[in-house]
Formats: sequence, structure tokens, C-alpha cells
Amino acid sequence: MEIIIFIIGACIGSFILLVAERYAHSESIIKPNSHCFSCHKELKWFDKIPLVSYLVLQGKSRCCQRKIPIFYFFIEIFTGVIYLYIFIFKINFLPYFIFVMFFLIVVLQDLLTMTFDTKILVLLFLSTLFILIEDFSVFAIKENLPFALFTLVFFFCISKLTKGMGNGDCYIFSLCSILLGYRTTWFLCITFIMAGIYAVLLLLSGKNKKTPIPMLPWIFIAFCMMEYIDI
Repeated sequence: MEIIIFIIGACIGSFILLVAERYAHSESIIKPNSHCFSCHKELKWFDKIPLVSYLVLQGKSRCCQRKIPIFYFFIEIFTGVIYLYIFIFKINFLPYFIFVMFFLIVVLQDLLTMTFDTKILVLLFLSTLFILIEDFSVFAIKENLPFALFTLVFFFCISKLTKGMGNGDCYIFSLCSILLGYRTTWFLCITFIMAGIYAVLLLLSGKNKKTPIPMLPWIFIAFCMMEYIDI
């Protein structure tokens, strides 16, 4: 069963990459069929098998020999691993499966374009409600709600004053906070420490200090550390 869950996770990772790439290229996720973003030739079914196709093709597109970023391969592995972890350690795993899928979609969209689809944000909000209904008592929700409201108001104020954070980041900070409750403080510390280290590394590498930094990847990593590694 564990192998099946890992494969399902890797397939979802492949789908997440497709959604993020299509968003970056302003394409529908339905049409056209999966194609090479370099030469635009349609991909064969056997070139779309998660993990396997990358290894068989040795990280290159069959049609034009364009190098496929190894990042794609690692995302499929990561999604498989995190879905397997959720399946093993979460009794009500389905809500978390859905939540992680939508969360990763906005993370990759943010990473590729510095924006994300607000429709996915709505679905992420609904999946958060699904977790609260299935996995939280009324008492726990009441206990966690102040953390979510404080986080939302605080980051909206920061966003308006500094113009350095998008409204979407504020919403996602708040969604994470209602799930984490009293652990929100550590979650925020870890997020900004990682983002700060990344910013310093960018400066040391010669990047312009005004280079925007996507926040959602760091929010997601910090949330996983708190929720799934149980820091």
C-alpha cells in the first residue's frame, strides 16, 4: 500500500508541475495536450510517466533534446514522500492530501511567476476548512482562531506599510496559523529565518538587493517542519 501511495503522490506532483507551468505560460490546464515548452511538440504518453520518464530520457526532452530541469524530478519525489508520510501518520489523511496539493500549486506558481492563481487560493481555503471539520474539535478551532486573525491583521499592516509582501502571502500565513495554533510563533520565526538566509545568499551571489523573494516556498517548508516533522 505504501508503494501505491508514493506513486499517487508522484503523479500528483507531476500534475502540480503541469498546473504551475501552464499558469506561467498563460495556458489552460485542459488544452492543449501536454507538450514540450521549447518546441511545442505534443508529448507521447510514455514520456509523461512520473519519475520513470525523466530517468529513461536522462533529463532531456525526446523531441528537441531540451534539458528538463532536475527540479521537476525532485518535486515528484518530494510529493511522493510527503504523501506517504501523511498516509502513515495522519488518521484523516484525505483532507491533508488535498490541502498539500493546492498548497504546492500556489508555491510553484509563486516560484515561477511571483504571483499565483486566486482560484487556487480559494480551493486552498476550502481544503483548510475540510481539515478543520474532519480533524479538529470545536474547542481547538476556537483556540486557534485568534492566532489566525492576529496573523492576518499583522501581515496586512506590514504589507500596506512596506509594500514588500503580497496580500496572498497574508492569507496563506493566516490559513497555516489556524492549523498550527500556539505553534504559529515558531512557524513565523522559521519562515523568516529561512527567507532571510536566502536573501543574504542572493546578495552574496551578486543579485540586486531589489530582487523580489518568493515567500510561499519558505512558508510551505516551515509549515511542513511544524506540522509533519512536529518541531
